[in-house]
Amino acid sequence: MSGSVKCLQVFVALLCIVQFVLGIVFLILGGMAYKESGAGLNAHSAAIFLLAVGCFIVLVALFGLCGAIAKNSCLLIVFCIFMSISLVLSIIVLIIGFALPGAAIEAASQAFNESMNNYSKDNVTKNSIDILQLNAQCCGYNGVGDWELNSDFKDGKLPMSCCSNSTFTATECSKTSVNKYHSKGCKEVIEVLLKGMLYGFGIIATITAIALFLTLLLASILTSKIRKEYNPV
Repeated sequence: MSGSVKCLQVFVALLCIVQFVLGIVFLILGGMAYKESGAGLNAHSAAIFLLAVGCFIVLVALFGLCGAIAKNSCLLIVFCIFMSISLVLSIIVLIIGFALPGAAIEAASQAFNESMNNYSKDNVTKNSIDILQLNAQCCGYNGVGDWELNSDFKDGKLPMSCCSNSTFTATECSKTSVNKYHSKGCKEVIEVLLKGMLYGFGIIATITAIALFLTLLLASILTSKIRKEYNPV
C-alpha cells in the first residue's frame, strides 16, 4: 500500500507543479491583456477574469502540493473540491476561446469605439491606437469615417497615426492634407489578432483542463488510499 501511495504522491505533486506553471501563464497573459486594455471596460473585465483564474489555479496547486507531500486526507479533500471548481473555470475559458469568437469580436468592436472616444483623454489609449494604426497602416475601426464621431476630429481631421509613418514625418493629418491617410479600417487586423489570442487561450485552457482532470483523478485515488492506510477497516 505504501509503495502505491508514494507513487501517487509523486504524480500528484508533479501535476500540481504543471498546474502551477499553467496558472502563472494565465497570470502573465492576464497582465499583458490588462496592460494593453486601455480604457475599454470589456477588455479590462476579460483581463481581470484571466488574472483571477490564474491566481485561483496557482493557489489551488500550492494547496494540493502541500496536501500530497504531507499525506493529509483533509487537505486533499478540500483540494479536490477546489480542483473541480478550477476545472469548470478552465472549461469556461475553453468555450470562450473556441466557441464564441463572434461575441468576442463584437465586444472588441465596442471596446475599440469606446477607446476612440477616449483618444484625447487617456494617453495609454492614445498610444495603443497609434501603435495599431501605424503598424497596420489602418485608420478607425471600419474606416476613417469613424473618427468623425469624435468631437475632437471634426471637418475631416484625423489622428497623426492615420497618416504618418513610424518616424512621424507628417505634421498634420486630415482627409484633405497632402499626406496620404490610411484608407482601410483596423477591423480586419483586430479580428485576426483577436482570433489568434482566443485560440491561444483555448489551447492553454485545453492543456490546463487535462492537467486539472488528471490531477483531480489521481488526488481522489490518493485520498482514498491514505484514508484506508490510516483508517483500515
